[in-house]
Amino acid sequence: MNSNERNEEKVDSFCIKYEQPAVTLAKQFILSASDEELMLDCSSGIITGENGEQLLPIHSRLVMPWSAARRLCELLHQVVGQQEARGSLTPSDKAARALNADKKPRRAAKLPKMETING
Repeated sequence: MNSNERNEEKVDSFCIKYEQPAVTLAKQFILSASDEELMLDCSSGIITGENGEQLLPIHSRLVMPWSAARRLCELLHQVVGQQEARGSLTPSDKAARALNADKKPRRAAKLPKMETING
């Protein structure tokens, strides 16, 4: 597959063109919400600054309306469920799940419940 083919993928009746084909790892997230939208800040992880302080550098910020956030949650649930069903968890995923089996999940780690909002 050449670079143009990787940057453009056919999906149904339209073509996806990646504006920036570079990939950045995101392992830490910060969520902020308003009545109209959700903001998702993404980071590769905590680093130590020059003065020894712990820093969380944000490399990407996404803002989406609640309808898009709901669709994202549904897609994440679907894809993660498929990976789990295939046994595709990495050893670190399995170890984390085993360590946290007896613990109540942290509120920050939970995805929101899928609810219908009548507007």
